[in-house]
Amino acid sequence: MSFVTKWFRKRLTSPQLFKDVPEAGTIMNEIFKRTQARYDLLEAFERVDPDLQSAIALKSALVQSAYKGPVVRVGKEITDREKLILKTCQNIDEDLNIRSWVYTATRSLIRDGDLVVVMNMNESGINELIPLPMSLSTAVEKTSEIGQASLTYYLRKPNIYVYAEGDTTSQETWPKDECLHFSIDPNAQVIADNKGRETLGIWSQSPVYSLKADELWKLSSKINDMLWRRRHLPKVHYKLDLSAFTPDQASGSTAAEKTQNAKTAAQAEIESFAASISDQQADQAIITGKDTDADILEPKSTTYSSPNDLLDQLNKSIFRSTGVQEVLERQSSYASGLIGASYTAISAESIGLVIRTQLIKLFRTHVKKVIKDITNDELRDIDVKFQLILLRDREEFVRQIAILYSTNSWTRTELRAMLGDAPLTDDQISDLPNPKGDSSGRGERTIGDVVSGYVTRSGPNYPTTPESQHDQQVT
Repeated sequence: MSFVTKWFRKRLTSPQLFKDVPEAGTIMNEIFKRTQARYDLLEAFERVDPDLQSAIALKSALVQSAYKGPVVRVGKEITDREKLILKTCQNIDEDLNIRSWVYTATRSLIRDGDLVVVMNMNESGINELIPLPMSLSTAVEKTSEIGQASLTYYLRKPNIYVYAEGDTTSQETWPKDECLHFSIDPNAQVIADNKGRETLGIWSQSPVYSLKADELWKLSSKINDMLWRRRHLPKVHYKLDLSAFTPDQASGSTAAEKTQNAKTAAQAEIESFAASISDQQADQAIITGKDTDADILEPKSTTYSSPNDLLDQLNKSIFRSTGVQEVLERQSSYASGLIGASYTAISAESIGLVIRTQLIKLFRTHVKKVIKDITNDELRDIDVKFQLILLRDREEFVRQIAILYSTNSWTRTELRAMLGDAPLTDDQISDLPNPKGDSSGRGERTIGDVVSGYVTRSGPNYPTTPESQHDQQVT
């Protein structure tokens, strides 16, 4: 458990929070100074910031929805051999629940920039996937580099992946052929690994790491905000009539004694009244003399319940850095909603393309173990499909597919690929409905039939003007 996590568990659950944290900024600076591993820091960000966590979860869910599974590129018709390869890929996809790993990979790519997963396999194929914690993962080109704290050159090729490097009791190594390395953008990036060695083109910079200053600012603001709101809670101010406790009415032989006795009597009266109401509940009535007044004290400009606009500004930075448009989190106009949805779909599919490369490696590695005589050309036909179609866009997308289908220029397999679906099997083809009067199964609808309803519903409604009426008249 990192120092950051331990600190927050101790402090944020302590009843002394508002007494032993006088300066939140000082405490937060201490956390950042003592946290050396950037992956521990990134994990702490996600743990303590619900807005960051929800943004990462939303993006991960979108990429997971875009995952359509393994496919096999085929010709005009799918052969028995291709069916066997596709079935083998679908089996391992289901057995290992690859869809859940897409979510995990996306979450790690956004938060850490990388994810390393070990493929545990035997002669029957891959049977388990083991993720390595990024804070304990390194990669080297050759075995002699393991344990070296500094090198005079960049590490460029991750030929060997190492877990807990330098720990004689826990260190483990795997060749790169047995590992899946998801990296969001490793190209031409000089990144120091967990041992301080500079690498080139191996690891990626985390998108969340750019939020380091904003997260420090936000967490400090939150703690200061809690302190401020507690201090500025509305309070009842009782005004007691102390006119009877004046020096001229007090006992004493000198003026000083009378003044002191008057102060003592007034203080006793105040303490007596305070004791009488100390056990009162919020919904209980208080009985006083008619000369006692009670007012509510609270700040005039900003109250304890006022929203914190600064946190909203910092959250916008979080949404931008994670690729989640603010329009998906808050109500906005329809036009901006369309733009935000389009951007989100493109962003989700781009991360899917990063994940796709390693998933293709996974499926090809498994198929090679299961189908011993498979050729390289057949392995190259194995692919993974990512395509995000939001629910509100599906109707329009299906209509476009129908238009393409009616042109007789696209095959069923190509059209199904546009939707992210696998080619039809023989059983599915035989089960297709056959419209009356058309033995081919295409029906008698033309392009005009398909698009007529669309044109009617989506055509612009121009206002009627005298000029337009004149143009419509037949003379």
